[in-house]
Amino acid sequence: MNRTLVFVVISAVLALPVRGLEREKVSGPLEEREVVEAAKRFVGAQKAETLRGIGLAGSGELRYGKPVELYELSMEKVQAWKKGPLTPHLAKTGSWYVPVEDANGVAVLAQVGCCSKEVEGRLVGQSVGSSTLATKWLEVKGRWPDARLVSCPPGPATYYVVPSLKKANLTPMTSFEKGVDLLVPADAAKTLAPLKAGRYPGLGAAPQE
Repeated sequence: MNRTLVFVVISAVLALPVRGLEREKVSGPLEEREVVEAAKRFVGAQKAETLRGIGLAGSGELRYGKPVELYELSMEKVQAWKKGPLTPHLAKTGSWYVPVEDANGVAVLAQVGCCSKEVEGRLVGQSVGSSTLATKWLEVKGRWPDARLVSCPPGPATYYVVPSLKKANLTPMTSFEKGVDLLVPADAAKTLAPLKAGRYPGLGAAPQE
């Protein structure tokens, strides 16, 4: 049986594989448990036809895996960076990805974020989409367990940083060049050069004010 990977997301869309749910149990700190509960509320509130529309069974028990935190590298930090590790420049976004699996082995990813005026300070699920980036994230985490998901707004591309490497690195989750091995962390200076120049992968030139 082929496994379909679909996701519940807000913007940058990534996921964990089904076998990741079998490997990782949610028994972490209170914040992680709260994230999972928010994902459960969000997914549970969806209509059966909505769940079927993203490939998930419209009924039956669902399993929730370990949340993955999303970090941000702001344009201010991008412009200021010259050398050294990028990890100290990463900021928490307040968003998490929670893998969900149904009885048929279909996986989705619920993105949970904190805050809106209607639900001040409460963790909530957000929107629905799908992506093929899940397999790439599996490969990255398989080789680099400490990898962190990173967004660089206003561009739509998502990156990863491997903190354990001595050399500064920032690698896009999607290859924009042929023949690029995404499992070889890219030199941060090379990846940041177009961003410093106002060019964003998947977006093009920076919006003019």
